[in-house]
This record gives sequence, structure tokens and C-alpha cells, in this order.
Amino acid sequence: MKIQAKQQKGDSGRTKYVLSGEATIYSAVDLRQSLADILSSPGDIDLDLGGIEKIDTAGFQLFHLMGREAGRLGRTISFMNLSNEAKRLFDLYCEDHQ
Repeated sequence: MKIQAKQQKGDSGRTKYVLSGEATIYSAVDLRQSLADILSSPGDIDLDLGGIEKIDTAGFQLFHLMGREAGRLGRTISFMNLSNEAKRLFDLYCEDHQ
């Protein structure tokens, strides 16, 4: 399943993207491109992962890389509405997620 990203402008100047689909090794190429497109937009970003049906370590690594790249660019990314599966991976590999 391809990843879908829907953009929503927030009042705080941040841009929210609602993602849906799968974030697995099988969708990694599409996911990487979607995240690169999102990161090329200006400003800080909120990523709503509630619609991610499946996630594995390949998907997590792409989200983690996006967060690091945003930090390098002086921007912030917040990951929101994590599914239980995504929360488990973020808990396992990150100490500072929301």
C-alpha cells in the first residue's frame, strides 16, 4: 500500500501532515520520497501517524532520519497520534519522543 500524506495548516504556523498506509520495508521507497517532499516544505512539522497501519524498523528508521535532518536544518518535527505498533518502536529506539 502506498503512503498517503494530507497537508493541513495549523494556527501556530506549523504544518500538519496526516499519514496513512504502511511504513515497512516494502513501502520504503515511496515513504522516503513522501518524507523528503514533506521536509522540503517550509516551517516546522507535525506528523500524525494515526493512519499508519503497519510499521517496521525500516519505516521507523526513515522517520528517525527525517527528525535528524529537520534538526540539522534548525526545524522541529513532532510525531503525533502513534499507533500501538509505532509507539512500541519509538519507545524501543528513542528516549525523547512525545
